[in-house]
Amino acid sequence: MAISNYGVVLKRSGSAIAEVVSLDPPEILHETIESTNHGSGGWKERVPSKVKEISEFTAKINWTTSASLLSADLVAGTLSAYSLDFPTTPATSWTFSSYITAYKMEEIDAQSPETLMASVTFSPSGSAVLA
Repeated sequence: MAISNYGVVLKRSGSAIAEVVSLDPPEILHETIESTNHGSGGWKERVPSKVKEISEFTAKINWTTSASLLSADLVAGTLSAYSLDFPTTPATSWTFSSYITAYKMEEIDAQSPETLMASVTFSPSGSAVLA
């Protein structure tokens, strides 16, 4: 039975940091390297490089006073602990360390007022744990 994606929580060091509006979660990539040789029978061959990577990703958030910590991390170049908590039973979290590489307030239009929002780009470093 399918589970709704509604209710994802972004946390920094264990505390909710921002109200997530939309999020395209990162990919976990396992790089391969070419190992073609004269005995490959005319086909390219690849082997795992044993190097994995978590791709950059962007979250669109409702701006809250605690969300200002994200821009502070960007300015300071801080590597912080983050998690994405998914609305599943049992609870599922994806924890990782990341730098903030971009922080952009969304368009602000006095003629069409909306919730104050920002787009925040994360650049994970190291491993991620999905548990």
